[in-house]
Amino acid sequence: MSGATVRHEVHAQQTLEAMAILQRLTPDVLTPRLRNCFDNALLNVAVHRVIEVEGAQRTATILLRLAEAVLAEANPQEPVELTALHA
Repeated sequence: MSGATVRHEVHAQQTLEAMAILQRLTPDVLTPRLRNCFDNALLNVAVHRVIEVEGAQRTATILLRLAEAVLAEANPQEPVELTALHA
């Protein structure tokens, strides 16, 4: 297994752990009224963070890949690879 593959696997595992933590904490921390807005708020925070780091053009590319993954019915329990270029 190459070093890049190992790093990708470690990153994917860490992403899964972060997703699990968010899933566990969200219902307990938020009131029912705010829980209904949480998904949209989390998406907005994430998009703004990506724009700050990657810039608008790269973020648009990443979001297009996300849209393609959603249309392809990606497994919502697994992290979606959005930054690697696939020919």
